[in-house]
Amino acid sequence: MKAFNKTLDNQTLVNNLDTVIKELQIPLVYGRLISSVVIGTSSSKVEHLLNQLPDGWIIVKKNGFSDILEEQSDNRFLTLRATSPVTVSIWVF
Repeated sequence: MKAFNKTLDNQTLVNNLDTVIKELQIPLVYGRLISSVVIGTSSSKVEHLLNQLPDGWIIVKKNGFSDILEEQSDNRFLTLRATSPVTVSIWVF
């Protein structure tokens, strides 16, 4: 196997990686973290700031035992409900 010895500067590497991610169409990469969101047992609106309908969301941290349910989402908000009150961090993409 031939060794690959080409040296890339950081900006070229970032540009190439960004191009590959866009080509692969991985929406998970283009999201944002929303920290310390309190979700209760009734509807809780969470502003996601994506300016588009989210493809999905992932709970990345929570401070208790609770299931999180999505009631609806739109271009501005996720509307979530928990089986018991909980504080979470959510990755929205």
